[in-house]
Amino acid sequence: MAKHSSVVGGSTAALRRLCNGSIELSQGLPEEAWNAYAATGTALHAIVEQAIDQALTDEDILVQHAGADREGVRITREILLGKALPAVNWFEKEIPLSAAVHLEKSVNFNGIIEGAFGTADIVFSDPDTGRHGIVDWKFGDNHIVSAQDNDQMRFYLAGAVHCGYLPMGALYEAWIFQPSAKLQQQEFASRGLYSHGDLNFFVQDLKDAIEGERRFVTGEHCRFCRGKIRCDAYQKMLRQDVDTDVAGLTANGLSAALNRVPVIENYIKDLKAAALRNAQNGIHIPGYALVRSEGNRAWIDEDAAWAALGRLGVPAADRTVKKPISPTQAERVLKPMNLGKRAESFMKAHVHRPDRGETLVKSDKPSEHTFTRLATALKAIT
Repeated sequence: MAKHSSVVGGSTAALRRLCNGSIELSQGLPEEAWNAYAATGTALHAIVEQAIDQALTDEDILVQHAGADREGVRITREILLGKALPAVNWFEKEIPLSAAVHLEKSVNFNGIIEGAFGTADIVFSDPDTGRHGIVDWKFGDNHIVSAQDNDQMRFYLAGAVHCGYLPMGALYEAWIFQPSAKLQQQEFASRGLYSHGDLNFFVQDLKDAIEGERRFVTGEHCRFCRGKIRCDAYQKMLRQDVDTDVAGLTANGLSAALNRVPVIENYIKDLKAAALRNAQNGIHIPGYALVRSEGNRAWIDEDAAWAALGRLGVPAADRTVKKPISPTQAERVLKPMNLGKRAESFMKAHVHRPDRGETLVKSDKPSEHTFTRLATALKAIT
């Protein structure tokens, strides 16, 4: 069986419900080009799975994997401390010891939605406590994903029930654990609760979308569609931006164009990936040439490098960098301390935020700058 369904899987369930025309457009495309972020995520999934399956200690994980090459990337001690160990420790504390646990469990909807399948990271069921659900690991830092109202979670839960891995029940848990640099440690775990009725509605709606007349709907969800590079509806949406004379745009038109920026940026990313993939396959892209690309240099083992520098005669002060936490981190630390005006005074005395000019942000009402400039303009006219 293929690793990912070309019809619908967990990661494409929401997209298929919104735009079932994406099914055929996404089929027959070449494999996505290798990238370090996806490879690191794949490696961490395997490391965490092994640690849970073999009940490895933190030290076991560090000894076995720190400095190892997995999926074409170097797994550093820092990556393990920041992502793998928190995931394993959270699992051991949150999921009951009495629960039956299935790792990397394939689920499907055979007899209901043909060709629909996916792999749940963890399926757990505990009759003693009445807790039944799934766990999904997310190791990326940029796109934060919530377990609430999440079609990928619905897909894995409903598939696990259909396959008999989870019992018929009133309520199911879906956990996403995402140790992102954007979050505090207590925010890594996100939980969603789904009723049996909610899952039934989801399956029926997904079945209607897969079997129904094809429709092509553009929007924010296009960023997750691999087939957008050859989608007429998507190209038409883009041409509305490209062909427009900016000087002739109304405020509403300019606002609509700004709302499409994330989708356009994602299209450009896919276009660059397609060009790289074809160049790597021997196709000459006029005006471009393949060159080796190397990432930033990093210590293989920071502790070992620090000690070796000392043996070379570098003083400890010269090989050690110390810096305080950032203002944002300081705010997070001070907030639960309820220091009131003392915290405000501290931030005012010690934090400098440079003025970088003006920028546009999403808002339902005009800014004070707008009113000020409008008043100035009216005064000049009168």
